Amino acid sequence: MKKAFLAPGLLLILVAIGGRYTLDRAGLLELAWVDLRVIGLIVALVVLALSASGRHPIERTRPEGWLVAALLFFLFQIASALWAPPAARVGPQAVDLVLLGVLTVAFYRYSLGDPETVVRFTFQLFFVAAVVYALAAIFISGPGEQGRYSAFGAGRTCSPGSRCWG
Repeated sequence: MKKAFLAPGLLLILVAIGGRYTLDRAGLLELAWVDLRVIGLIVALVVLALSASGRHPIERTRPEGWLVAALLFFLFQIASALWAPPAARVGPQAVDLVLLGVLTVAFYRYSLGDPETVVRFTFQLFFVAAVVYALAAIFISGPGEQGRYSAFGAGRTCSPGSRCWG
């Protein structure tokens, strides 16, 4: 059995923790509609398909009821927008839920060939991400006005003229 490749997991983790990032934050206002998570997820799925193509097919049948239940839950969450107030903006949250569903299926597919290695990669990548966020909160953002540390502007309210990251 072929070992799992790190690149698909790395790309999937980056998409999962990257948050909503559009190109208007980089100064490209005409491309504000481009959600980089979608592009990252497409690239991750292509890399996942390429890495999975070299593996032998899995003969064992697996009970995937939990996966069906999770996807039905995501669909229920998206469908709940049908009874939201008429002026509610539910589009970004629906995209978030669709991406979460695709990430769930992608991680499931990624772990099929070598689950032990994939779990180890995933926890190592989460650890590296936690260290990066902690260092960014301590050394880049600082304690903020209320004494709370946050990485990359998360959890802060930025008013015009204030110094905020992102």
